Amino acid sequence: MIEKTFIILNDFVNLFLCFTYYLAVKLKFQKNVPRNFKYIEYYLYLTLIFCCINELCFYKIINIKGLYFIIPFALIHQFLLIKYIISESEKLREVRLDKLIFIIMIIVQFLTCIVDFIFKSFYSASVANVSIIFHCVLLFNIIFKNELVNSLKNNFEFYTIIGIFLSTCLITPIILFGKYFFNSINKDSYYLVASIAPISSLLFYLFILKGITCFGRIRI
Repeated sequence: MIEKTFIILNDFVNLFLCFTYYLAVKLKFQKNVPRNFKYIEYYLYLTLIFCCINELCFYKIINIKGLYFIIPFALIHQFLLIKYIISESEKLREVRLDKLIFIIMIIVQFLTCIVDFIFKSFYSASVANVSIIFHCVLLFNIIFKNELVNSLKNNFEFYTIIGIFLSTCLITPIILFGKYFFNSINKDSYYLVASIAPISSLLFYLFILKGITCFGRIRI
């Protein structure tokens, strides 16, 4: 029963992703939308592709080993989303991080992917998540130090970063200890814990929708 609930929840989140992507596509035709919003649309499009591949792996239509690369690169493109929406943001110019930090994070992530491929491990997903959290913490530190919160209340980039941070914090323990949970608890309990994964994705999409509302109403 819990396994079926998990599958239904996961499918609902995927449908919600489709709805969010639809609104993002509609929004890009409005005149008051900044240039860097296109990265939200690209992100959602790539996420749809990753979700489709994940579903094919889940139903064993394609080899499950493909997830060794799918998940880490899915997280990397989330990491790149933070980078590019900030790099072209007028209101977040003061929040840009040192390029060296960003480059080091990306290099470490790719090296970890190679290690996973060689040793059939799964560390790259956790490394990507920790990198994203660290990146967001640095951004929030700069935002609060410069007292930029009030000026960012109607800023879609700010809500996107919050959504990425919260969803990543939720999913990281599941990815890090997923194998342990699978081997140490019963099946129902495992799917109950695993439900945090789609919930974290849903939380992120809700924050993207909140960011979309900063531009006013959209005709559906």
